[in-house]
Amino acid sequence: MVGDSPISAVRLQITVNDAKGCRKITLKGLYGDQELLKGFISLFRIKLHALVKNQTKEGETSKQSSSRNLKGAAQGSKSRV
Repeated sequence: MVGDSPISAVRLQITVNDAKGCRKITLKGLYGDQELLKGFISLFRIKLHALVKNQTKEGETSKQSSSRNLKGAAQGSKSRV
């Protein structure tokens, strides 16, 4: 009867590895409709991947612009001396 239940549950476990500077996310369906759980986990994976990809791009652009600013400041200070 649990498989026919409209209520489903998942477990989200996040493990942080400070040494490597990364996180591991485990998402597991506990009970409920298997197709609903598979769909939810699949959508979660897609959205999480897109979020990480966007954060990486934003991080790279901010690093690039800050490094340009530092290079410009360094060149400006050299020309004054």
